[in-house]
Amino acid sequence: MDSYLYFYIRTCLFDYGTMFLLLIHDQTFNDR
Repeated sequence: MDSYLYFYIRTCLFDYGTMFLLLIHDQTFNDR
């Protein structure tokens, strides 16, 4: 159960991290 919760949190953090990186990449690309 704990490992499942850890996997779920890690997946959510990974998804948010990817969206955050994509947002930064889009902003820097638009600035250029």
